[in-house]
Amino acid sequence: MANLGNILNLVNCGLNATLGTGTKGCAPFFRKVSAISFLPAGFKLDSSKDLDLEYFKELQAGGNLIHVKGIREFTDNSSDDTIDELPDGTKQVASYGMYEFQVSFIKGMYFQAALTSLNSFGDYDVIMWDIDGNALGTKSVNGSLKGLTAGMIQASKLSWATDSQGSRNGISFQLLERSEVDTNYVYISSDNLDFNANMVDGINEVEVSFAEVPADAEY
Repeated sequence: MANLGNILNLVNCGLNATLGTGTKGCAPFFRKVSAISFLPAGFKLDSSKDLDLEYFKELQAGGNLIHVKGIREFTDNSSDDTIDELPDGTKQVASYGMYEFQVSFIKGMYFQAALTSLNSFGDYDVIMWDIDGNALGTKSVNGSLKGLTAGMIQASKLSWATDSQGSRNGISFQLLERSEVDTNYVYISSDNLDFNANMVDGINEVEVSFAEVPADAEY
């Protein structure tokens, strides 16, 4: 298993270099998003470690990674750039559009409650996983892998089942830093991983209760 610091952007096709427009070996490589990992805002993965299943579960157990898989529909709701046109016809970019996505699941009532618990602004970063198990994040100042900076994260209302379709869950999230996707992305190929994030489940919450509260000596 390759070290995390050695597997970032192994497919390097320009990466913001003006002359790096060649396409040999640089075909589109990130496909439909099928799983998302939410990390605390600003959290950086340890570059000295292997990004393997053991480290992934360690992050989950430590509360530093919330993983949701089983995305059935992925919709791009990103806004367009705003173009300012002067009276003489000259155009300039007034503001850049922001990436925003809506994802849908076919899961139950408990999952709806779990998605709703993620409602926030600026609390999480996001790593996206495609159907092939490739990962997309961004690079922190020190060069470590981190999630894409998210602003609003908002669960959708539960879509109730009808005679023709089942119940559905959904959540939307907006990315605040466009450059993280356009130029400062980190891509990790599934070829360099020993696990597929689409097969890793999230943490199940368990509530333990006692018919009688045990004394301290009984622990």
